[in-house]
Amino acid sequence: MQLDSVASAFIEAIAPLVHSHLHSMPPPLQILIVGCAAVIIAAKAFWMQPSDARASHVIASTDDYIQSCTVEDVKAAILEALQDTDELGHATLLQVVLNNQI
Repeated sequence: MQLDSVASAFIEAIAPLVHSHLHSMPPPLQILIVGCAAVIIAAKAFWMQPSDARASHVIASTDDYIQSCTVEDVKAAILEALQDTDELGHATLLQVVLNNQI
C-alpha cells in the first residue's frame, strides 16, 4: 500500500532530525516540533503532486525542511510562544506552521 511507504519514508527521514536537533528538549516539546514538521512536510509533499503524494515527495520535502533550517525556526517559535505560558493553543500552533511553510 502506498500510504504505508509514504508514512515509512516520513519516519525514516524525520528520525535524524529528532536526534540531531531535538534530543536535548523534553519529550512534549519534541512531539510538538515533530508534529509541526509533519504538517509542514506533508503540505509540501502534497503540493508537489496534489492527488498522488509519493515517498519520494516526502523525502524531498523533508530534505528541504531540514536544509532550509525551518526546524530551527519552528523550534524558536514554539519556545517563544511558551515563554509566558505552559500552554499552546490551536491558533498559536497553526500560526507557527503557516509562518514556516517551505
